[in-house]
Amino acid sequence: MKTFLTLWLIVLIALPESAPGEEPDEASPVFQDGEVLQYKVKWTLFRLGTLTFRTFRDSTCRGLHDYKVALYAESNPDIGIIWLRGYFESTMDAASLTSKGVWVLERDREKFIETRATLDEETRRLGYLILDKNTGDTIVEDTLENVISCCQCPSLLSFARSVSDRTGLYRVPTFVDRTMATTEVIFRGEKEEIEIDALESPVRTRMFSGETKWGEGKGVAGFSGHFSGWFTDDDAAVPVRAEMKVIVGSVVVELEKWDRPGWVPPTVSDATASN
Repeated sequence: MKTFLTLWLIVLIALPESAPGEEPDEASPVFQDGEVLQYKVKWTLFRLGTLTFRTFRDSTCRGLHDYKVALYAESNPDIGIIWLRGYFESTMDAASLTSKGVWVLERDREKFIETRATLDEETRRLGYLILDKNTGDTIVEDTLENVISCCQCPSLLSFARSVSDRTGLYRVPTFVDRTMATTEVIFRGEKEEIEIDALESPVRTRMFSGETKWGEGKGVAGFSGHFSGWFTDDDAAVPVRAEMKVIVGSVVVELEKWDRPGWVPPTVSDATASN
């Protein structure tokens, strides 16, 4: 569970091939107010936990294309390997795909940590603060220079969804263990029909892969190395499955429930019926 979050809980400092900060006129169709996606996280025969992804607008979304993207993580209370509750939220510009700030609450048994990061777009400085919520003490407060976007797990996912119809290698500088590293994400234009438990028919997807470029063991729960994922092959680019290796073995994340107004999964049976 916590391992899966390592993939998406990374602070994105620059995206050379995506050119964040440019101002296209239209927002990515991936962003839809009211979207809720729920995932089960599986390890061998066991369910490790649940991830819930949300996209919404509220009173703090001041820009024309501003959206909140959030991920709530909850481990399975019946599995003693891990115990985790986490809330991860970013404010994104759905047109430029830049992220303007991060708010994270993580509870791991007795530990309760809050992280806040705010990007000053004019100076390109990212100020971040990490607090111990149990004591109120500051763990670390620092500033990173030359930052053009500040993403974490849900905003990184939204960015990847938005560019999944393209091809190319995205080298993503990542903040891991308070140091800068790189995560590579590759879209080759590969299409695949896959099956998930929540759908009766196979769903049409875009496949991608990636590789972490940080030292072994630096990721949470030992996450490192190769990973793969599948987004639906439509404008929504809904994530339906992810696979990765961790210290305990292979972890699978799979879509099980969704609420996206007007969206119908692009299943193979639907495509056949329309011909």
